[in-house]
Amino acid sequence: LLNYHTQKLKASNLFVKNLNISIDDKKLEHTYGAYGKVTSARVMRKYDGFSKGFGFVNFSIVEEVKMVLDSLN
Repeated sequence: LLNYHTQKLKASNLFVKNLNISIDDKKLEHTYGAYGKVTSARVMRKYDGFSKGFGFVNFSIVEEVKMVLDSLN
C-alpha cells in the first residue's frame, strides 16, 4: 500500500525547468493552478536564496499532470 501511494505521488509531480529567477513558489502555484488542484509548488533555491531555475509542482491527481503536458507541448 505504501509503495502504491509513493508511486502515485511521483506520477502527480511535475518537474519544471528554465524558470525565470523572479518566479517564486506562489507564482509557480498560480501559473500551474489553471490546470488543476496544486497541492504544492516549490522553486528550488541555492544556499544564498537565489533560484536554481527549476522547481516541482504537485497536483492532486495524475490526470492533471497529463493535462498540463498535453497543453504545453
